[in-house]
Amino acid sequence: MFNKNISRSSFAPFIARAALCLPLLLLVYGGCGATKCKTTDECSSGLFCIEGLCQAPRCEANNDCESGEKCADGQCRRCKGQEDCLNTERCEDGLCIANKCSENEPCPSGQRCVNTRCVPGCKSDADCEGKDLCNNGRCDPPCFIDTDCGADERCEEGLCKPKTTTTGCASDKDCEGAKHCDTNSKTCVECLKQADCTEQKACKAGTCQVCTQATDCTSGVCQSGKCVTTECSQNKDCAAGQHCRQGVCGPCSNDTECEGGELCLSGKCQQGDCRTAQDCTSGQVCHNNKCQACTQDTDCSGGMVCTGGTCQNGCTQRSDCRGGKICKAGHCGPCSIDTECLSGERCISGVCLVGGCKDNTDCTGGKVCITNQCTSCTQDPQCPSGSLCLSGVCKAGACRKDTDCASGKVCKSNACTTATSSGPSCLTGPGIAAYRFRYKYSTYSPQLEAWGLKSKDWWETVPVGAGSKLVDNSKAIELKSAASYVRVRWSFQGIKSFTKGRLCIFGRSYSTGASAKFRPWSPIHGDTTSGLVSVYPAKWYCVDWTQYMSINDKPGLLGYRLYPAQSGSSKLAIQAIELCLEGLVYQ
Repeated sequence: MFNKNISRSSFAPFIARAALCLPLLLLVYGGCGATKCKTTDECSSGLFCIEGLCQAPRCEANNDCESGEKCADGQCRRCKGQEDCLNTERCEDGLCIANKCSENEPCPSGQRCVNTRCVPGCKSDADCEGKDLCNNGRCDPPCFIDTDCGADERCEEGLCKPKTTTTGCASDKDCEGAKHCDTNSKTCVECLKQADCTEQKACKAGTCQVCTQATDCTSGVCQSGKCVTTECSQNKDCAAGQHCRQGVCGPCSNDTECEGGELCLSGKCQQGDCRTAQDCTSGQVCHNNKCQACTQDTDCSGGMVCTGGTCQNGCTQRSDCRGGKICKAGHCGPCSIDTECLSGERCISGVCLVGGCKDNTDCTGGKVCITNQCTSCTQDPQCPSGSLCLSGVCKAGACRKDTDCASGKVCKSNACTTATSSGPSCLTGPGIAAYRFRYKYSTYSPQLEAWGLKSKDWWETVPVGAGSKLVDNSKAIELKSAASYVRVRWSFQGIKSFTKGRLCIFGRSYSTGASAKFRPWSPIHGDTTSGLVSVYPAKWYCVDWTQYMSINDKPGLLGYRLYPAQSGSSKLAIQAIELCLEGLVYQ
């Protein structure tokens, strides 16, 4: 129904039209010639689309309607939902009823409880219309200076607020100029935060100052006393080789500013783990800032040498080396000649060995070379040719029997000696008296005076012949015809060899006839003639008998007969007979 305040000036145009049309009541509910509509937008200015016709408004505000009704599109309406009511109302039974509130029943969002009634409120400036600001839940026009506010208020951040009753400042409004209120200390300071400062200064202890460290700046970057915008947070945010310092990419100054496995080289972080060999371990060298094995002595320093890929202290003398190696140019290595080794050592297969040898000629004292060491022999084949192993020593010319010796040598005490065996010396010259006998003591049987043969059993003599007699004071036997003779036989039993043999007689010829002769005899050699010519005094007379004697004749007896060459005309007086052997070698 139409509100009692319908006579407001806003309805004047419609009253003017009433004179031309139907009575006022008809005007209000459509008038003459009302235009059909679906929305108010289709109606002329000042008219509303009510019940499908453009009509004059029946209400202008909610208070033009009955309690609980709302003025909408120029007519009073009952609510269908919360959207039809004010923020301070709620829709119940088709009517908008004012909200009641308390601590237990708070107001809906956007309202505040005042005197148990929910009234429009705000939480922020965004809840207000236009340029209004939210002031303690109320939207108020903004202030600019204190005079825009009441006598007990001040303009603070665009809002009029009660002045503080405490000492000091409560907000920046209480401070002069561009200073700010430190609400903790209630003092006015130059700055509270970096944004309060200019010239990229930092806010330190309430004053704007140049920065000295990254923590002075909000950006975390202090460069040349100014807080600058962060360029990086870690090295990988920068170009290759650069270091992130206080948010700014730049050259590095030490290794700690680089990543693991990198070094700061000429202001750039580069891959590497060393600058010098001292930075490396296990004798490695530093090459192109990398620790690696050495390949030559020049890679090392401090007099060290490259051995097995590592730098080691070089040797200075032989005693610095082990395993028989020698010191060459600071390196312990193999020898090549004996003179590189110490006295008493030999270079064997590149190693200096004490008593070392290559063959038997390298050994002394009769030792032999076995596995490159001079040692005592254990068998003959270990000794050089012509030597035998006797009591662990190789002895040259050694023998165990005569056959081990060269021709003309005999084995005596395991030594080959010249074939001049000991025995009775000959009275007639060099050599050993194989035997020597004399006729004496007035007997026809000869007396053995010397014997150099091995066995006396292997000899015999037959001194008696026809007409034989003793002469020269019974010291000689007379041989005066071919029928009278001296026959001697012997054996070379036990004789290995001899070089020369001679037969000698001590006697004289006292005949005036033909020369007396020696006539040998043996079953092998036959007869021959050699010997005395003319008249001879009593002395030793010798002939070379070598051709008539041979050790190959053993074990049979050899023999000879001694008699005058002619019967009756020559006489011999024989006192002694001696058979001498030179170069005698016993078996």
